Amino acid sequence: MAPFSKPPPTSEKLEALFNTFAGHDAGQVAIAADLLARLTETEENARFLCQHARGDGLLERCVSLAAMPTLPAETRSDVLMVLKNCMAVAEGKAMLCKDSTCLRRVLEAPPEKQTGEMATLLRHAWLGLVLNAVVSTQGSILEAHEGNHLEDSVIELCDTQTDPQGSAEGLLLLRHLYERRKTPMQPTEATRLVKLLVWAIGESDKHESWREWKGERARSPAEAVSHALHLLAAIGHQFPVRKALFHIDDEESEQLAPETAQHVNAMVNMLVVAVQKHGTTDPYAWRALSLTAEVKYVRRLMRNHACVKGLFRTLLASLAIQDRTLTEQLVSLLKQIFTGATDQFLSTDPTMFENLGKADGLKKLLSSLLTSWKDNPDIVHRGNIVAFLADAMFFSSFTDTWQVHNQASDLISILFDALLWKGVEGTAGLALGNFVSANGHIDLILDHDRAAHSISNVGWFLKRTSPGWDTKMQIYYLWRVLRSRKGCKLLCKHPHSDLIIAGLLTGVPYATTEDNEVLSLLECFLANEETRPSVLRGGNVSTMLEGLCDLLSMTGGGGDLSEPSCMLLQVLLEATGPSALLTWSGAAKMIGALSQVAAGKEVLDNLVPSLQWEPAMARALSLEYKRKWVSEVIRCSGGPAGDAAEIAVNRSDLLRDLLMKMKDGKPYQYGVKIRFVGEETGAGDGHRRECIRVAMAALCDREFGLFKSHDGGRSIHPSSIAVEAEPECMKYFHLVGKLIAVSLIHMETIPAARFTIALRKMILAAGPLHVGDMASVDPEFYLHKVQYLLLNKYMEEDKMSLSDLDLTFEDIPQPDLFPNASHELYPGGSQAQVTEENKLHYVELLCDSRMRGAVAEQVQAIIDGIRSIIPQDVWSLIQHIISPDELDLLICGLQEVDVNDWKAHSNCDVDQELWELFWAAIDSFDSDQQKALLEFATGSRTPPVGGFASLPGYGSVGDIQKFTLARNLNSTLPVASTCFNTIYLPKYTSQNEMADGLLEAVAHRDAGGFHEAAVAR
Repeated sequence: MAPFSKPPPTSEKLEALFNTFAGHDAGQVAIAADLLARLTETEENARFLCQHARGDGLLERCVSLAAMPTLPAETRSDVLMVLKNCMAVAEGKAMLCKDSTCLRRVLEAPPEKQTGEMATLLRHAWLGLVLNAVVSTQGSILEAHEGNHLEDSVIELCDTQTDPQGSAEGLLLLRHLYERRKTPMQPTEATRLVKLLVWAIGESDKHESWREWKGERARSPAEAVSHALHLLAAIGHQFPVRKALFHIDDEESEQLAPETAQHVNAMVNMLVVAVQKHGTTDPYAWRALSLTAEVKYVRRLMRNHACVKGLFRTLLASLAIQDRTLTEQLVSLLKQIFTGATDQFLSTDPTMFENLGKADGLKKLLSSLLTSWKDNPDIVHRGNIVAFLADAMFFSSFTDTWQVHNQASDLISILFDALLWKGVEGTAGLALGNFVSANGHIDLILDHDRAAHSISNVGWFLKRTSPGWDTKMQIYYLWRVLRSRKGCKLLCKHPHSDLIIAGLLTGVPYATTEDNEVLSLLECFLANEETRPSVLRGGNVSTMLEGLCDLLSMTGGGGDLSEPSCMLLQVLLEATGPSALLTWSGAAKMIGALSQVAAGKEVLDNLVPSLQWEPAMARALSLEYKRKWVSEVIRCSGGPAGDAAEIAVNRSDLLRDLLMKMKDGKPYQYGVKIRFVGEETGAGDGHRRECIRVAMAALCDREFGLFKSHDGGRSIHPSSIAVEAEPECMKYFHLVGKLIAVSLIHMETIPAARFTIALRKMILAAGPLHVGDMASVDPEFYLHKVQYLLLNKYMEEDKMSLSDLDLTFEDIPQPDLFPNASHELYPGGSQAQVTEENKLHYVELLCDSRMRGAVAEQVQAIIDGIRSIIPQDVWSLIQHIISPDELDLLICGLQEVDVNDWKAHSNCDVDQELWELFWAAIDSFDSDQQKALLEFATGSRTPPVGGFASLPGYGSVGDIQKFTLARNLNSTLPVASTCFNTIYLPKYTSQNEMADGLLEAVAHRDAGGFHEAAVAR
């Protein structure tokens, strides 16, 4: 039936209609609802009804009925239409919206999803009312609405199979709901919603029932697509939506399964076609596309997609409209598509150049961007323009085109301005840097009348901003521009060059492996005679040293920044001399950091001669650096590198052969090769380690008589009566020195040479001996003589005075056996009485006599042996750099075996089961068994300084050979190749079997433990 015609019904008829509608007769209520629905279809009648005295009550009655799910569908549909029509006029809106709880009852009672014409009408009426309510109240009606039930209800009511009209209405409502929603979307909700979106964008226009609906309330397929795109623009930033739309689990993934990639391709095609067909001038449609392009694989696909060429042409045409909001979304999409495009440079450069219309298209694009920059000061929009330019300018086809554009200078100007725009500064620096890097368009920047101004901008920015990504990108711009000869001249003439240098220096400690241009740029400035003074001015050197020290300390032993940091430091020291570092307050920390990284070697090698006069700095050097430096400085002392000298020795007369063959030490400063006479395994590193270990063990054996130990064998000291045990003892002490020199050259350990601290001090000429050093030489003498006197124990324990002891300044080493065998501590000392006043001096002289005087010839023989191989000037330098404790570690290695370190730096050439059995067996061994096995495998009982990562091996001096486990198919016991630090294992099946086999092999190692095939390699 048609709606009531004008004029509206009289008050009497309307009163009767109100009474009927307020009654309880369902049939009469249905008739009244139908009449009211038709009556309010015109705004005039709706307004008349709302202005009636009973209008407020009528609408309240409508709300009550509309919230009743049990009401017949036709009646409820009419009631909902009355409310919807009245919401369309100001009076009705005021009545229904004065209390947000009024209509909320209707929102919370959606109709059930049913089929049939009445169900469809009811669905449309409810969706229309809710939409009007949300829009009219600006979402306030939703504020107290709990959960997401309303959205779920709307999605449920969208029947895409039978009711595309209702689905389109539902999409419009959902758009408004999600635009106002603050809670994140759940995965199941996103899946249902995306299914509706895909239907609307890709399939809705194929539905036949669109034609069945006509009139003002009818929706079209185009509206469904538009509503869907608007909805996607509201929710497309949420990951659950992206996951449901593209079937991806990671937004940053670059590789997808074939079926997933095919699906993404179809979705991209669907969205692009929809935007081109229905949304060329709709900002929300372009925003929807831009949000999907935030997914890495999607934007990668868009760059080469077949349909993107048409999209770009549409985009350029839309940019020409110069609508502010539209342009913002178009630029946002461009930014997204080009983000990260540099990783597809080879494949995307020609394609994207072609898609954007080649030179003509790019010129139009640039003109549009420049116009938009001037007209729209929005910081986000300008940031998107700069971000797009930053990535696009990496492509030479783009920069070549823009370089000849008549507004190219304006383009550079806006980027210069952006260097000071908060939030855009870093991206502007990246854009300018990429512009130069693409095809070397440096002149366009340096010849610009504001070039110097841009450099100032960067300087001021670096000064006032905490280091971060933005500062690194601005430094990247400077690096691209100023490292050229023309750029250096610009810096020299720049009035704010000090500011720029200071800004660069603040960025030094914040350099990363990806962004370390600041180091390269400063290196360039230091290498240039014109810019060097600006870098070295004032406190710049100290600031640079602090930054480099922080970087080297963070890289901790070989990070990727160590090399550029050390290169910059090397150039700095070449410009200033070593004094700049040595006089800096943090020199010791810097030297320690340099010694931890391989790249610091060249810097330190040049500094070490100066460090011999700086004990604190010498101590800062890592022991691993010192180990390698000692070896290298000895080998290089004889001029050009030579070959190691080969010696053939008999196992049966090893010491005599070594005495004879090593009589002249000079040939051995390049190292030694040992070959055992009568053995076919040749001269190898394993033989040398075994030979020196066995020889030193024999020389240091207390039964041999050269050394004695009074601390249970923990350390040894030369014997003052060595000549009585071995008449040729001085020759053997001389040999000890030579073997120490050889071990230092080869960076190998000889654990038997665990010398006392006093002996090590004397070898290194490391200052005076102290009374406390006597504790390691003779603990009993130190306790019962030294401490007895110094702690006044003669008074406390024996109730005697010092005069009662009748001591004079002489030493009687063995009073029980030889009471008359004494010597004076100084001339006339036998006549000088020891008193409380000179007691300390007496003890000092007495200890020095025992530690030094009595064995002076023996110690000198050891030193002479060392010097016979190591030149005097080199040994003097080593004495200043190495401390006595460090000498102990260099000669003897680490005292304990760290099994975890051993395993971590080992190679596996066996199956996993055998590998695990081996290490389980090692864990079960005691310390002596572990050392014995290490000696069996490597020829050394202790690991070197630096642990198993520094295990010396076969080849040139300094070569590292990791410990290796390999299979042995020809023996029932493990076999070792000490040259290659390898144990060849039979196939064991249990830990006990493995442990027994290893211990038996170690026990029989003297029978010959070399793997001939391995040595022959």
